[in-house]
Parts: sequence; C-alpha cells; structure tokens
Amino acid sequence: MGTHAARSSKRKKLNKSKGHFWVIALNNDNQILSLELVSMENSSNVVVKPDVLSIPLQKIAAGVILVHNHPFEEIKLSVQDTDLVDHLIQACKFMNTPVLDYIVSTENSYLGFKASGFLDLLETSKKYVPPYELKKQYSEQKQAELKKKDRIRS
Repeated sequence: MGTHAARSSKRKKLNKSKGHFWVIALNNDNQILSLELVSMENSSNVVVKPDVLSIPLQKIAAGVILVHNHPFEEIKLSVQDTDLVDHLIQACKFMNTPVLDYIVSTENSYLGFKASGFLDLLETSKKYVPPYELKKQYSEQKQAELKKKDRIRS
C-alpha cells in the first residue's frame, strides 16, 4: 500500500465525530515504541478497559502518554476523565511505567495535563492507591519523622 493510500486509510478510521483514546508507549529516550488506538466511541465518553496497558507492558515501555480527543469544540473535563487518568496513573506506578502526560484534544485546541499541573496533582491522589501501599507509605513517613527527631536530639 502506498503512503498516500495508507494516510487516506488512517483518516477514514479517525472519524472526527467519535471519541478516540490512544496509548503511546515510549522507551528511555522518549522514542515511540507503539501508538495504539485502544477505544473509539460515538461521544467523548470513550470506554477504556484495563488492558490498555498491555501493549506498553509487552514493549517494556519506560513511560506512556495517553491521548483522548473530544469530538466537540470545547475541552470540558468530566469526573470520568479525571478518574480514568487517576486510575491509570496508579496502575502505571505499580508497573514502574509512569504516565508522562494525558492530552485531551479537540480539532482546534488541546490540554496537556503535565503542562497544566493536573498530572502532578493526580500523581499525589490517594483515591486509587491500594490499601497495602497506603499503609507502606504511612509507615515510611513515620520512620522518616522519627529519624528526623533523632537527628535533632543529637
């Protein structure tokens, strides 16, 4: 298939009236290992299943970028959008494959969570952190506080 035919075929797949969710897997040099369309729906509410991370895991990705388009003209983040990103951030932390950015786009604009500070905010969220991990973090924090007090006393 020629380059022009391949581009034309891709454009047909990218129906602008539908919401798309892409996962980009990157290596340690931030080069693309894979670019996968993992969901396409009739609205901006795309259904994303946990297996979206299977390809980055298979590729032994060093990080992922998540891309979601809103087929409507404005970028409005829903609770579902932020919950999804929060959940995927925690899953990626568990796999030592960080979410490097989450980009929401329309035909004329985009919002990058990294540049806007939303990604950093969600990385500190505890909503989807497993209880055993919260307990571990609490224990580590208490140990660090005790060491600090011991140093002050010395």
